[in-house]
Amino acid sequence: MVKLIRVKCRRPSDAQDDDPYVGVTFATHKGHAEQLCRDAFADRGFTSFEAEEPIDGPFENVQPQVIVYEGRRLTAAPIHTLCRAAMETSF
Repeated sequence: MVKLIRVKCRRPSDAQDDDPYVGVTFATHKGHAEQLCRDAFADRGFTSFEAEEPIDGPFENVQPQVIVYEGRRLTAAPIHTLCRAAMETSF
């Protein structure tokens, strides 16, 4: 079963006090979510990936995947909004 997991993504040039970019995934666990984001965003210069606590579903018939929010900062995307959008885009 997959879970909805938000991942903080940073580039080496990002200041520590800047809000990180966010990757949203359907993944089986935090390490899986970090790897999915690493695979998806490494070519964009992101090198640091830190998964937050998962949100349990039910998310039925959903495959592990990254849901991309281009240019969104973490503080601009509340998790309940991401959850709703993720469910809409996954079917």
